[in-house]
Parts: sequence; structure tokens; C-alpha cells
Amino acid sequence: MEKEQIKYNLVHGRRRGNTTRMADMFVQRFFETLEPIQIFDHYGSRKSSIRLMRIILERLKSEHNVQGDKVLFNESASTIQRNFKLLHE
Repeated sequence: MEKEQIKYNLVHGRRRGNTTRMADMFVQRFFETLEPIQIFDHYGSRKSSIRLMRIILERLKSEHNVQGDKVLFNESASTIQRNFKLLHE
């Protein structure tokens, strides 16, 4: 990315979408496995990983109607896990 574009993004509050892409990746993995999924953010801090986990949980609820006991989440371990089987499993 060019310096001018980076400066524009910083001044105008635009981001590169890394968190969105990571959330998409973890939502995909959520539907691919019944195993717990370790959530980690690209910033590498616990606070950012918990924030990403909450974004993922909200996306599962709003876009896929997956909520309640269908999702097991452990905030202290930063993991989520699917608690139901898909039709093809």
C-alpha cells in the first residue's frame, strides 16, 4: 500500500478490513468442524481476540441464526465450538 493511501486511511478512519476477513474465516471454520476453534486477532492481544470472538458470535446470530446452546464459547480460552451437527454430517 502506498504512503498516500495509508495516510488517507488514517485521516479518514478507513481500515483495511483485516478483522472482517478474520471473522469470515472463523465463521467458515465454525461450520467445518465440531472441534473447538481458537480465536486470535491479528493484533495478538487478548483484548482484541475477545473483541473478535464477540464479532463472530454476533455474526453467527445475525447472519446464520446460530445462537444459544448451539454455540459453546469460552471467553477465558478464546474458543468457540459448534454444538450441533449439519445435515450432511
